[in-house]
Amino acid sequence: MAASVLALKSCVESPSASAIYRISAASCSKQGIFQTSRRRNSSRAGIHGDLSAGAFTRPTIVQPDKFATVLDRKAPLTKALLALEKAVESKNMVAAFRICTMFKRHELKPTLAFYRALMQLCSEKHMHKEIRALFHDAEALGLVPDREMWNYLLQAESHTTYALSATRKQMQQAGIVLNARSYRTIIRHYAETGNVLMCLRTLQEMKDNKVMPDITTVEELVVRACTDSLPRLGHGLAVDYESKSSRRLSHHVWTQILAASAHLFYTNGVIEGWQRLVVDGGITPDEGICTMVINAAAVAGITDLVESAIDTLKATNVLLREHHIAPFMATLTTRGEIHKALELFEFMEKNNIQPTRFTARPLTKLLSTQGNLDIAIAHLRDRATTKGYNPVGAFNCILAATLKERTNYTIALSKEINDLKVTPTIDTFNILIHSACIHLNAPAAQAYFEEMLSRGLEPNKETYERIIMLLTSEPVYDDAFLFLQKMNSVRLVPSFDVLVGLAKKCSLRYDARWKSLVGQMEKYNYVVSDELMDYLHTNGRLHMTDGSMSRIGRSSSIAMEDAETVDSSLSPSNSRPEFL
Repeated sequence: MAASVLALKSCVESPSASAIYRISAASCSKQGIFQTSRRRNSSRAGIHGDLSAGAFTRPTIVQPDKFATVLDRKAPLTKALLALEKAVESKNMVAAFRICTMFKRHELKPTLAFYRALMQLCSEKHMHKEIRALFHDAEALGLVPDREMWNYLLQAESHTTYALSATRKQMQQAGIVLNARSYRTIIRHYAETGNVLMCLRTLQEMKDNKVMPDITTVEELVVRACTDSLPRLGHGLAVDYESKSSRRLSHHVWTQILAASAHLFYTNGVIEGWQRLVVDGGITPDEGICTMVINAAAVAGITDLVESAIDTLKATNVLLREHHIAPFMATLTTRGEIHKALELFEFMEKNNIQPTRFTARPLTKLLSTQGNLDIAIAHLRDRATTKGYNPVGAFNCILAATLKERTNYTIALSKEINDLKVTPTIDTFNILIHSACIHLNAPAAQAYFEEMLSRGLEPNKETYERIIMLLTSEPVYDDAFLFLQKMNSVRLVPSFDVLVGLAKKCSLRYDARWKSLVGQMEKYNYVVSDELMDYLHTNGRLHMTDGSMSRIGRSSSIAMEDAETVDSSLSPSNSRPEFL
């Protein structure tokens, strides 16, 4: 160790190549900092491995009347600083601390460049305590910290608002003018804490001080605004920055703007976000963003954007579902485009999408008027010549629209099923049975039921319940039990309303079969109230309120009720699911 100190002193007094070599051979090779070159034929010694002095050297910025001092690359201090910069570039903290140890051991006075390099490395490693220690150590040595060192300290103190404000005040007292990096640290702190208002105030302060924010600051602020459900603010900041700068925000930022705008139905953000990403950038959003864009564009009535989003889904081999098309149907219905709305059923048929009643409900309401209904029927007849197309979705929608008129138009249209080349589904027959229930036509309902079976279709719960409710309102209701038995045989659970309606009918007709119906209610875990049991035991001589018909069985006042009131309450037109 004594030999290494003597060698270092001789090097400082006379920095010759032999003296430097003695440092490397006698001492620094043991410490792993300054080592001899592997090339034995070289007469000069270098720094080994990662700490090579022949690496990148930053160019000197020449200002008017000011010239940078040329560093002596053979001096130990210069070689140590170059090695430290190399360690910072490679993020080698161990090597940097070894260099610090050598500085202290050989009593070399560090410079501002030394502290800047160490603070940079500690900042990248998120070592905030070490940054504070380096800053105060530089002040203790009589060095005046520059703005870059203050920025590192500001970043280290950004964990709390109080510490950040105190450090900022100290910078102002020291005469340090905040630059774009300083403001970026402040804005990032407020963005991480969710204080968007302070972010905007800081941004306005930058504008007043004529400081242009860097792209990282803007991107973080835009993402924060979108995360806080402020797509209008994020979109405005992005557009304002790109209008004043030659740089463009990343696709990730515009993806955040598009997703937030589509989620909150902000039309301008959706339109421009889709234009930047998909049309101009060639980026393909995921299925979730495309679905949200379809919903937002459908609400705004932008059919072109809806079609573009659907095409994007098809290009990514996403299996289209009913929820992808439902907003488009609502858009066409809102705009009154009946022909395009009906042609959309053909698109759904080709993609094996079965439209639900919820999807077709807006179009059904639009076709409820006579003029629109005639247009739809004429369109369906024109499309009957197309081969390989089953317009059952459009036909069901038109058929359901005829129910509102309460006329025989539904039955007349059902006779054109073969002429229109429609292959009926279970929904088609449920609509026809509903029409029969409206007109209290039990034979027609049973005929539709038999035709359904002949076509190989399996009746569902709605089919059985509508027929049971219709037959319950008949004077002779034995067939209602027959269909109830069929329903149980296929393991379909009847609703509470169906069982209660049939039980009340039996009670009014002094039919003891209501007891078996009560047994079924208990079997399916329906709550049978005491008021309902009193009603059934007294054969309808006690009145039941509407609240007692619910499954929870609330108690209420009791009054007299006649059979006609019960029959009117069992009217099939008041039965369950409506098509309109």
